[in-house]
Amino acid sequence: MQSEIGLIQKLGINPAENTIPAVINAHDYNAGCTLAKTYGIELVLPLHPSLPIGSQIEVSISSNDIALSRYYLSGISMQNQIKGRICTLIFNKYSVLVQIDCGSIWLANITLKACRDMVLQEGDTVYCLAKTHAFSYRLDTKNKSSRLLLEIEKR
Repeated sequence: MQSEIGLIQKLGINPAENTIPAVINAHDYNAGCTLAKTYGIELVLPLHPSLPIGSQIEVSISSNDIALSRYYLSGISMQNQIKGRICTLIFNKYSVLVQIDCGSIWLANITLKACRDMVLQEGDTVYCLAKTHAFSYRLDTKNKSSRLLLEIEKR
């Protein structure tokens, strides 16, 4: 188990952060959000009207900011419910890093209790739940190692 986490780190995957490529589709000023698509899946992101429609961006979200559900939930404030399939469960002493294929690989860090209560297994279908404001925009420069985080104006 510990060796699996070490392997992920060697492969350059940061278990604390998901970096997701997307294309800006629209800015909804009335709803206070920007709409984007990643692998055909719509994301509801914080409003960032300075990004041109059609621009390719990257957003990031911490694995700690993703909750999992077995079903699509209605009546909740989380605007992003991304369906995926569990690829791998990586157990460590106090938590489980869940790798989910949602078109790209998303990582969710959950408690051992949550994993047991949900009876999660590789191959299961789950929904990754993420608040709109849990996402951060990333400005991808020519030099991938020098990405800059875009500040989102807070009102």
